Amino acid sequence: MVKTADLDQLKLLWQKHPAHQRYREKGSSAVLAPIVLIGGEAHLLFEKRAENLTHQPGEICFPGGRIEPGESARAAAVRETCEELVVDSEQIEIITPLDVQSGPSGAPLWPFAALIHDYRKTYSTAEVDHVFSVPIAWFMDHPPKTVTIDFVRELPEGFPFELIPGGRDYHWRGRPFEMYFYEHPHAVIWGITARIVERLTTVFRHDLIIDKNEKHLKKR
Repeated sequence: MVKTADLDQLKLLWQKHPAHQRYREKGSSAVLAPIVLIGGEAHLLFEKRAENLTHQPGEICFPGGRIEPGESARAAAVRETCEELVVDSEQIEIITPLDVQSGPSGAPLWPFAALIHDYRKTYSTAEVDHVFSVPIAWFMDHPPKTVTIDFVRELPEGFPFELIPGGRDYHWRGRPFEMYFYEHPHAVIWGITARIVERLTTVFRHDLIIDKNEKHLKKR
């Protein structure tokens, strides 16, 4: 029997160990949206993946990868960023977690926005073809092209229609999904990366201030 005391303990556990730090689905990953200051203005830093990679070669992305067993999403995002951008963890200042996304496999992807201090345009040539930056203000001034798609539901052979009301005539609800495209002169930014950018620009509009005089980011 689950008692009130058990629920109180659950609340404490939830506060001490947020879901994205305590529980992990197989294949979960984390990415970091790197922010660099150029002339006092905040830019987002992007990678173009190396062409010789087997997974998504040549695509525009943020640094990130799979979360290792026992590792938090935040730690994974920092580790992958250090490896791909050849920076030290001390250079990375996490600003805020962003909305969890669904990766290509359906597993959760945990994004974080972070300020990279003293970045020297370094990157791992084994994973990255090149890097480039775009002012965050550009994304605020250029809303993405949005395309709404519907995921097609394919039921496997042997699906137990007899167990659901209506059987084969059951009315399945569609699952619309908005896909974003930013057409920047450097590259087209789309997919999950564009979704993270869209959410990040929303955070800047509502939750953060870019202090160009002091050359740092701060929460309101």
